[in-house]
Order: sequence, then structure tokens, then C-alpha cells
Amino acid sequence: MLRRSRIKSGMTKVEWADVIFVMERAHRARLQRRFRAQLKRARVICLDIPDVPDSACGASGMTR
Repeated sequence: MLRRSRIKSGMTKVEWADVIFVMERAHRARLQRRFRAQLKRARVICLDIPDVPDSACGASGMTR
């Protein structure tokens, strides 16, 4: 299931950033496709943290 982030990346935010952290490689690829020209000076760091559905957290008592 594809979920959208709560904070949207926009051209102004990407141009302003020196460093951008993403959770997954797919997020980095999406940023690079969408903002290639604006990412020339920003460093994109992938944390390689997989997306865990909310339902998986519910069993352990974790909340948002």
C-alpha cells in the first residue's frame, strides 16, 4: 500500500535544503526523478528504514 507523507516535498523546500533524509531507496529515486535540477547542491541520505504499516505496530502497543 502506497502512503503519502504528511510533509510534502516541494521545489522551494528542495532548493533550500543542504541535506535531505529519506527513509527508503524508492523515496530517494522519486525525489531524484522529480527534482533532478534542484538537487544539484543538496545531499540526499537514505536511512534504509523500511515502511512498517500501522497495523503491524498496533499489536505491540506502539502509537503514533
